[in-house]
Amino acid sequence: MRLCIVFKNMNKKELIKDICIFAVTFVLLLTFLHFVRFPTVDGDSMSPTYENDDRIVTLYTKSVGVNDIVIIWCEPLDEYVVKRVIGVPGDHIEIKDGHVYRNGVRLYESYVKEQDWFDADDVVDVIVPSGEIFILGDNRSTSADSRLFGTLPQDDVFGRILFRLDF
Repeated sequence: MRLCIVFKNMNKKELIKDICIFAVTFVLLLTFLHFVRFPTVDGDSMSPTYENDDRIVTLYTKSVGVNDIVIIWCEPLDEYVVKRVIGVPGDHIEIKDGHVYRNGVRLYESYVKEQDWFDADDVVDVIVPSGEIFILGDNRSTSADSRLFGTLPQDDVFGRILFRLDF
């Protein structure tokens, strides 16, 4: 009964304005929930950047660049993984003598957990194919990444990590 009284006292312009505000808010909320997700990190391959059970905010996108941290479907492992993009299409990636090189330039990787991660088997020399990306974990000694299974399709990217939720 009170609701009817409120509507009787509103003029049509106010009612239309309120309905429009509600509709726009609803559409924005649905859009936000479609593009922004809140998954949890599983494993320590990105330590110390992201630890096991960290809650992260992810933007749904297929467009990623070098140094972006992404969630990507990894067919060889049959699961989604969190990794850092080291190379994009056309990049020449080399791993030798314990260092990563992109297009002949040695990368300074302050985010890598252990600087002495190199193993004699970790020798890579690849040009990233069109539509693919080369990914590595920050915790190189425990990470299953492009050193093991090669490049992955960029279309398999679920999203780019924006930040960690700290509660």
